[in-house]
Amino acid sequence: MITFYSDRYQKLELFPAVSQDSTVYLTLSDGMHELRKRARNLDRVVFPLQKYTLYSLSLGGATPELAYLTDCDGLFDTGIRFLLPDGSLRKTQSCFQYHFTPPKGQLYAPCGLCYHRGYYHMFYSFAPFSADMFYLGHAVSRDLQHWHHLPLVLEPLPEMRQARHVAGGILSGSAVMNGNRMRLYFSQSVIRRESGEVVKEYILDAESHDLIHFSEGPSPVATLPSGFGPIFRSPKVTGSHMALGSARDGVGTVLLYRQENGGFSYVRPLVREKNAPYLAMPDLFPVGRTHALLASFPYTETDCKAYWYTGTFRDDRFRIRNRGPMDFGAAFYAPQTFLLEDRRLLFGVIPGVRSCLTLPREVFTRAGRLRMRPAAEVYRLQGDALHDRLCSSASLSLPHTVFLLRLQFPVPEDFLLQIGTAGLALRQSDGKLSLATGDTVRTPGVTPVHFVEIFADGDILEIFVNDGEAVGTVRLVENVFSLNFTAKSLGRLQLFSISPSIAEEIEPVDADAPIDTFDFVDYPFR
Repeated sequence: MITFYSDRYQKLELFPAVSQDSTVYLTLSDGMHELRKRARNLDRVVFPLQKYTLYSLSLGGATPELAYLTDCDGLFDTGIRFLLPDGSLRKTQSCFQYHFTPPKGQLYAPCGLCYHRGYYHMFYSFAPFSADMFYLGHAVSRDLQHWHHLPLVLEPLPEMRQARHVAGGILSGSAVMNGNRMRLYFSQSVIRRESGEVVKEYILDAESHDLIHFSEGPSPVATLPSGFGPIFRSPKVTGSHMALGSARDGVGTVLLYRQENGGFSYVRPLVREKNAPYLAMPDLFPVGRTHALLASFPYTETDCKAYWYTGTFRDDRFRIRNRGPMDFGAAFYAPQTFLLEDRRLLFGVIPGVRSCLTLPREVFTRAGRLRMRPAAEVYRLQGDALHDRLCSSASLSLPHTVFLLRLQFPVPEDFLLQIGTAGLALRQSDGKLSLATGDTVRTPGVTPVHFVEIFADGDILEIFVNDGEAVGTVRLVENVFSLNFTAKSLGRLQLFSISPSIAEEIEPVDADAPIDTFDFVDYPFR
């Protein structure tokens, strides 16, 4: 039994964990009336609430894997409240001070970024209950730093949630505003659990007028052309075009579609990457005087590959002029951008035991090459100066694991910056920059270095070199409590503190329905 106070909220949504073949009955009571609902494992169960009322919730032996109160005036400014087993409410829970994390589980990819009427909207794919079943989450912010969680937007089909032999769900997508209406484009994936084989992937859409409740369209908006697949995901819509990640004969490919007649028609491949078995998270957009295309290779724990391509996009053809990695660290994946007035901003994923999003980064070009630097909003986090002086050596013990380190050289010189006790070292030797973590040494190809900024948040470091000439994202095996600096000449070492930031009811599945003999290959997903 959970006893809680509804405060200003008028709806309870919860996802109960139930043994695979069982059905439970959940009962909500205000002391005078009772409402009873049936649910199977991880069904979304919705109860209406009266404001400012004390309730008791009986779960019938189930465990509330995720429960929250929603539906109130000004939800964008308050966010939902997560209901804990002891009846208390919380806004969020994160192991980071200023990196966005989902309310529960692993974050997979940003799935839609946009700005509308004073709010930044962040849609993201995450696995709140198991490592291989993905839902679509939603959060809003006024400043790109303080985020309010909103109700889950989309979830895997009931048949998928109940089946033992498949996984998948919503892996990626994008958001488009048309007046006051938002349309989400997303991929629904079906993957065999034992082998990891992709059975089928669909490109679908959903629409909303209030940017909270979404209704799905009646049919797929794009189909896989013959000869490609089975990967078919990550729809990113820009203008009248859609870029999709796929493969052909084991070669990673980005496919181009054009919008027409209410859907998207296949045009041609945009890019083929022989070093990748497939490509995901494509993002085609104009920047500066050129066009850029982003794409991610398959994720591995030792190497998170995301590449940029710049060139010309004309007559539905993309001609590559330059190419390079987006990040010289090992902890960056699945970037996606959105346009904010005259700036293009980007978020990427920092994978790990607890995954999160990067700081917002501004994307621009210099000499035809893609560059990234911290968005202007990031500097609002900068607090008091803890250390600021010209020196050729320094050894500092850090009172906090959250800080901004800035290193400037009037004349570029060789230097060594060691952070923590686990062997991370940023070094410039003979004019060449390298990053060493353990036994791995990475060389971003920047020379010479005259400016370095490092944002630290627990075990995360985001390293920006020469105003965006190179960016490295690193996860350490420990939180950072010390740093040592040596250089051949004087450099300005600054250390700053950081100010912390941080639907309709779905009918339950029939208890007598088979759950392990479902044929997903032919299912239309509607």
